[in-house]
Amino acid sequence: DINECERDACGNGTCRNTIGSFNCRCNHGFILSHNNDCIDVDECATGNGNLCRNGQCINTVGSFQCQCNEGYEVAPDGRTCVDINECLLEPGKCAPGTCRNLDGSYRCICPPGYSLQNDKCEDIDECVEEPEICALGTCSNTEGSFKCLCPDGFSLSSTGRRCQ
Repeated sequence: DINECERDACGNGTCRNTIGSFNCRCNHGFILSHNNDCIDVDECATGNGNLCRNGQCINTVGSFQCQCNEGYEVAPDGRTCVDINECLLEPGKCAPGTCRNLDGSYRCICPPGYSLQNDKCEDIDECVEEPEICALGTCSNTEGSFKCLCPDGFSLSSTGRRCQ
């Protein structure tokens, strides 16, 4: 009897010699072909869309890899992509506003007196935005607000926007 296993008959598998023939036991990620050879399984094609959700499946020899979309990372099981919580990743990212995690992204929610500029909450300079905001007084910008400073002999109205 010839030992067919001596010629590496199975490729990516383990060969077991039998009388007049041989058997192949394929390694993980390989299947037995019709001509008794172990060939690569294309997990991306056979995964029915369940692999690498929120990313792209890339077949590799004996396995596959997930290339995730922006805002996602490979899950611990390596089979799909999960949302990155940018708010937890960078605490204070939206300060003085609050960060809201979204699927694949995030959004900054700014408090009054601030506006969203380049994904950050920036102070609005009310004195520049509304030059007449402090009638008969001087406007002084503060973080998130402003103050009206009245000249001698004047007092600030109850609205805080007029010297009288």
